Amino acid sequence: MFFRRKLPPDWDDSHSSDRVEDKDIKLPKLAAQPPAVFLLAMLGGAVIDAYAVPLSIGLGWAGGVLGVLIVASGIALTMMAMQAYRKAASSPDPHHMPTALVVTGPYARTRNPLYLGTLLIMLGIGIGTNMPWFLIAAVPVMAIIHYGVVLREEAYLEDLFGERYRTYRARVRRWV
Repeated sequence: MFFRRKLPPDWDDSHSSDRVEDKDIKLPKLAAQPPAVFLLAMLGGAVIDAYAVPLSIGLGWAGGVLGVLIVASGIALTMMAMQAYRKAASSPDPHHMPTALVVTGPYARTRNPLYLGTLLIMLGIGIGTNMPWFLIAAVPVMAIIHYGVVLREEAYLEDLFGERYRTYRARVRRWV
């Protein structure tokens, strides 16, 4: 579930937990790469719709408008989450060690705004293009993201930030 990596020499011990010994920290070994999970689900949904079992939502032009609004919301949420990382001078990439626990912006309301934003984009595209398979695929996608990514990232963040992360986790919901 984890592999080990040494912290950089300039690592500030003030945000590591007391469980981190000798500046040795566990990085999460994710079951899947989140962007790839979303993209493969959308590709699979499009292929199934085009070649196997085409379905329709039946919203007409209203579906297009609704889809655009949902996609725009997902993009906005994702951009706000990325801005929070930039302000904290940290990285959302799970292969790079974060330099700060990001708790501002959308992270003040949900612990996973990047995944929620990407989910909104996927759902909006599905509604806007009249492809219900995107909506159907969202269920297994979120199960993979939850069990294969989020739970592992949470264990990693608790290991890295200790009590600060536990306090944040108790205050802010995982999803919405």
